[in-house]
Amino acid sequence: MMKLRNLVDDRAVAVSILDRWDFKDVDYDVLDEFRRSATAIYPFIDNEHVYILRFSPEDEKSKSFIESELDYIDYLRSVGINVPKSVVSRQGHTLETVCIDGVEYYANVFERVKGQRVDRMTLDQSYYFKLGQSLGQLHSASEKYRPSGDVRARPDYKKKLMWAQKVLLKASGQGESCHKEALEVITLLQSRLVKLPKHSHNFGLIHYDYDLDNIFYDTNKDQVWIVDFDDAIYHWYYLDLLNFYECLMEEFLPERAQEAIGVFNKGYESIRKIDPLIKAESDILRLYSDVISYCVFVYATSVMTKVPPQWMLDIKVKLNQKMMSKRDRFIEWLE
Repeated sequence: MMKLRNLVDDRAVAVSILDRWDFKDVDYDVLDEFRRSATAIYPFIDNEHVYILRFSPEDEKSKSFIESELDYIDYLRSVGINVPKSVVSRQGHTLETVCIDGVEYYANVFERVKGQRVDRMTLDQSYYFKLGQSLGQLHSASEKYRPSGDVRARPDYKKKLMWAQKVLLKASGQGESCHKEALEVITLLQSRLVKLPKHSHNFGLIHYDYDLDNIFYDTNKDQVWIVDFDDAIYHWYYLDLLNFYECLMEEFLPERAQEAIGVFNKGYESIRKIDPLIKAESDILRLYSDVISYCVFVYATSVMTKVPPQWMLDIKVKLNQKMMSKRDRFIEWLE
């Protein structure tokens, strides 16, 4: 998630950035459907085809971080996984660096994937089998992935925990709450995770945000498409499953969610087996997700505009409430 200061509608920047691509008849009407979270996402139409422009200022993400994501996505496409296709710029680049009003942005364009976003569909249980298969296929492909050329590898859980620790220490140094419990949980995780069994079948590059709003389903071709690999990280594959379970628990009543999880697992295990030793460590993996989310919220609220608009203040209140809920979980763990 970006700093709240950067969660603004920058469509003028979006239009300027698109000059780097060779689109002939751009329809900007759908720019109103922009999203901003981890990055700015602006849809647009050219020659009746929908494309997605993504960009972020340099203070949010490094160029190498985005290059590693694009390299992974290109690899997945090459082995038959349904993911977005990059559109090269006029200069033949999939990633462009654009300086506008003294701010440097990193930008890329994807073709819109096929189908409809799953969170906007009414799915019967059979579809969850397909979603499980899709994640299993993604993980099987990840087992064989190696970054190409001089592309820097995506971060692993150790680096992410170090980032989280720095975020909390910086916030504490600026006079914010000390985040004592979250820091203690990070120390706990650093000692516990290194002891988990790790090999090519249970550990590799995971999506980390395999969620209903990042999955599309094409009913015409009976195909699942996956988007938004921005959070991809080297971790235990089972964490992707746990995060998806959490999504279903938030979406449905407990009984229906459990049914969907059972069907999803069958789909996944029709492709690859779940490591029982890692499955037994579900609680520690969930704790990792909780503390990273907590630190993302701290990061997002760390920089505000001098006079924050009401919508920004409202988001900060919601994020603070989520942080307090997670803090309560940390206290339970540490007792």
